Amino acid sequence: MKNLKHLATFIIILTFTLTFARSSTVQSTTDLPMFFSEEYVGISIIINATQKTLPSENLTVNLWIKCTSANVKIGYLNFSVYGFLKGEEQIPLNTTSMLLDESLSFDETRDYNYDILIPDKIWGATFGELHLSYAIADDSYKRNAGFPMTIVENTYLDELEQQLASLNETYQQLNSTYWELQQNYTSLQGNLGQLESTRQAVIALAVVTIFFVATTVYLIVRKPKQSW
Repeated sequence: MKNLKHLATFIIILTFTLTFARSSTVQSTTDLPMFFSEEYVGISIIINATQKTLPSENLTVNLWIKCTSANVKIGYLNFSVYGFLKGEEQIPLNTTSMLLDESLSFDETRDYNYDILIPDKIWGATFGELHLSYAIADDSYKRNAGFPMTIVENTYLDELEQQLASLNETYQQLNSTYWELQQNYTSLQGNLGQLESTRQAVIALAVVTIFFVATTVYLIVRKPKQSW
């Protein structure tokens, strides 16, 4: 009875140890963010990639695969990355064949790293597609998966926003200058009105003065001479 208890305890400990060891090894060796993780029959796969990037810069991909069964034969393992032209039209950026007609031994791991250059006018979330075909002994499997991944920043929109901010600043400056000129124009109109009034007053004064002088001269001329 004691032997059965010891055996049961040993099995539990062994199971826990194997589970912990398996979970601790099913991880890639990169610090890149993880976008995909799946444990298929006999195979575990993790895909990491750059979190964010820019057009004309690189997107780094890390694909990690672990064989968790014996007698595994890979038919093909391909990974494709797609981008979106102007954020709308899907176009292929890269397709990489990781494995082709290869056998993997139990507990064997493979680690693949490569860079993808992001073309101009590509922005938004990229999209990854995994295509896997393999066999374990006499059983065949096919697995396909798709998932969003690295964000490509919209530098075109950023430039437009900067241009809009610059145009808005220029507009505010021009608007301020316009109102300043408007105030100066109104002030000049007031001054011109005052000058016009002054000119009319001067003309009137000149007319009165001339009339006064003419009247005085006339009176002097027409003054009768005194007789002695």
